[in-house]
This record gives sequence, C-alpha cells and structure tokens, in this order.
Amino acid sequence: MSFLNFKQLTMNYKKTAKSVAALLAAGLLISACNNATENNKTENPAKAAEEQNDKKFSKADEKDAQLIVDAWLGSSFEMRMADSAKKYVNTDEGKRLAGMLADAHANINSRIQQLAADKQITLPADITDDQKKKIEDIKNKKAKDFDEEFAKAMVEKHEDAIKMYEKCANDATDSDIKAFFTSTLPELRSHLDMATKSKDILDK
Repeated sequence: MSFLNFKQLTMNYKKTAKSVAALLAAGLLISACNNATENNKTENPAKAAEEQNDKKFSKADEKDAQLIVDAWLGSSFEMRMADSAKKYVNTDEGKRLAGMLADAHANINSRIQQLAADKQITLPADITDDQKKKIEDIKNKKAKDFDEEFAKAMVEKHEDAIKMYEKCANDATDSDIKAFFTSTLPELRSHLDMATKSKDILDK
C-alpha cells in the first residue's frame, strides 16, 4: 500500500469515527430528554391527571373531576400514612387507630376509583411528593413520640378532609359525585372522633 493510500484510509477512518461519535452523542441527548420528560410526568402525577381531565371535560364537568382527584389524593395520603404507621406504632391505641384508618381509607379509595371509572375521570398515578415527604417526616419521629404524632396528624388531616368534603358536597354539579361526598362525610366525622380520642389517650 502506498503512503498516499494509507493517508487517505486514515483520514476516512477518522471521519467515520467522528460521525459515529456524533450519532452516539445525539442518541444520548435524545434519550436524556425523553428520560427528563418521563421523570417530570412521574414527579407531577396530580398535574398529569388534571391535564388529562381538562382535555376530556367541559368546564363544569372538569370541576367535578378535580373534586374527585382531590378526594383521591387526600384519602390515599391518609391510607398510606396509616398503613406505614402500623409498622412503627408502639401502643395498643396506636395500633388500633392505624389499622382502622388504613382499612377505612382503602374502602373509601375503592369507592372513589369506581366512581372515577364510571365518570371516566383520570386519577393520579400516585400521591404527590409533598405528601410522601409528610409520611417520611412522621416515620422519622422518635419511637416514644411516634404514636402521639401520628394521632395528631390524623386529627388535623380529618379536620381538613371534612371541610373539603362539605365544600365538595355543596359545589359538585354531578348528582353521583355530590352523593359520594355527602354519604362519606359521616364516616370522616367518625374517623375524626376516633383520632381525637386516641390523641387524648396518648397525650396522657
């Protein structure tokens, strides 16, 4: 092989290598962008559900859909917190409260999911990052304080939930959605009574 032919072959090889490197870099960039998009979707499950419902419904129906999304997020949070608490509670009273609320909110969630399916409402794929952080914060409490802090959190959450359900029962335009909020309110008030009693017992 002559020197010129060898030089030409070397130049061609370098050009090919650069092209391959450029293609690989482009592929990695596209993959990174796709991953970032997917991560944003998973980080904002409530927003993703809201956007899906916005596309499907009229203004009034969209508001009803958001009420169901908010109810699902609230009940799922209480269920997840109570379910996690079952592993950390130290007292019989704490165990009783955690078990009761985990089961009760699993049942409420099933009703919400059935109603959402009937009305073609998209629910979030998961609870929000803020809700997950609150669960972790409770789990990180000292063992001796855990039961009391859990009961206190459940009192506060059920006070908020009752206010929300009262407003939703008044604001909902769909008769089935209105009926769900109205019929679930007595159950939430019962949960609040139980959580308050548990908190008082654990405070002593």
